[in-house]
Amino acid sequence: MSAIVAFDFNGFSTVRAFTDEDGNPWWIAKDVCDILTLTNSRKTLAALDDDDKGVTIRETSGGPQEMATVNESGLYSLILRSRKPEAKAFKRWITHDVLPALRQTGRYGIEGSNVEYRLDALAERIDELAAETRRRMSDMREETASFFVRTRMNAPMPALAMPKLSPDAPTTGKGKRVLMLEIKARLAELARRGDTKIPPLYQRAVSDYTRYFGVEVIQEAQRFNKEPLEWIEKHGDVDVLHMIVHGYPLE
Repeated sequence: MSAIVAFDFNGFSTVRAFTDEDGNPWWIAKDVCDILTLTNSRKTLAALDDDDKGVTIRETSGGPQEMATVNESGLYSLILRSRKPEAKAFKRWITHDVLPALRQTGRYGIEGSNVEYRLDALAERIDELAAETRRRMSDMREETASFFVRTRMNAPMPALAMPKLSPDAPTTGKGKRVLMLEIKARLAELARRGDTKIPPLYQRAVSDYTRYFGVEVIQEAQRFNKEPLEWIEKHGDVDVLHMIVHGYPLE
């Protein structure tokens, strides 16, 4: 087993790796989870196959320390689980920088192995998943547009009841930050005219957005330590939330 080597990712994060007696690379699981923003590392690792994870004991300044580890297959499983945009860059960095560096030490790259083939296949699969995600998001946007067109035309609607759109709530060309400011201003105006408090209106907007997209916004926001509206601004479709809120009639 080799000594642990620390690799610098993007100048801000470090991932530690080493090779076992057979020359196979292993990574310190906590470093990988931190980079991929997989906050509950214990739960995440529990979902991996037993042969894709392990434990190494290393001497530290505080004495022997037990560290959870993942092998190459486990590493790619974690990358596929991450929703962070940087996951693809991290995967490329691993395949183009870290693995070649480990090979150059003579501790990785067994003669006749199919490492390159497996890396190429994994990279291709990740690209396929990314393309599929983009396609589904495009379909969702088309369905959303169709839904709101039917709403404007007062056509019969499915069981899911959503507020009518206001024709004076254009969103085209506006940035997410501007739209979110307009959303909050609209909620404040609704509260003022209805002589009520903002939190119930805030909860209604999040609930309507959740029911339409089927995304548990509150749970996702908690996972990223954000407020629901902050999560929608960063990860969701602010245009749709803007249209939902502007569909609420002013009392």
